[in-house]
Order: sequence, then C-alpha cells, then structure tokens
Amino acid sequence: MRITQLLVSLPVLALGTGCIVVDDRPHGASYRGDTSYEVRNAIVFEYGLNLNQTCVASSDSWRVAARELGEEGSASCGEDIAFGNLVTGETITFDIEAYQGDALCAQGTCVITAEAGSNVADCASQITYFCRY
Repeated sequence: MRITQLLVSLPVLALGTGCIVVDDRPHGASYRGDTSYEVRNAIVFEYGLNLNQTCVASSDSWRVAARELGEEGSASCGEDIAFGNLVTGETITFDIEAYQGDALCAQGTCVITAEAGSNVADCASQITYFCRY
C-alpha cells in the first residue's frame, strides 16, 4: 500500500519533510511536505509566525481546531499545520492552543476567510501566553 493511501484519510496533518498527500473531498483534505506546494484553498498555520515561543522540550506541542469544519490538527513544537480544499469565501474560526508538556501555555482564536490558493494564517496578535519561556 502506498503511503498516500495511508495518509489521505486523515483530516489534517502536521507539515514536515516527505511526500505530498492530497485528498479531493470538499473538506478533510490534508497535505504534508513542502509548504510551497499549492493545494486548492489551503490555510497553513506556520508555527513560528503564529506562536512567539521557543520549543523547550520534545513534549511541547500545539493544535489548531477549525470550529465550522469540526476538524483539528496537532503537531510537535516547531511543525506547521494545514487545512486544505476549503471553499473560497468560507469564513472559518480557528482555535489555537500550545502546550509545554500537559500545561496550556498559549491560547487564541482567529477568524479567517478562505481564499483561492495556499494562504498563510497570521494569528499571532490573537494569542495570549500563560507560561514563561
């Protein structure tokens, strides 16, 4: 079984190095790999752009949930998260949380309207921090 067949069923994946995965379903499409790869109407959450914090331990992580889609992506500290194949003009509320181990260290909500092509989300001004780094 090819790796694309294994990964295509996951709604959202962390972006890392490796293969590109595309699913043509209206929602639930995911991809990972080169962040410059164009997926129809994707919103990419880059870790460094959205969270102004340093990765302290290997247990650090973050997650982004798309309320209207009922989907969620999570990744290790420093990795990006993407939602793809969105409807152009669709407004989506994203909830963002970052953790040091089990402790919630950052949280915020960001509303984004999906546009054609691959779009980078910038929600940094909407994040509140609770932990010291």
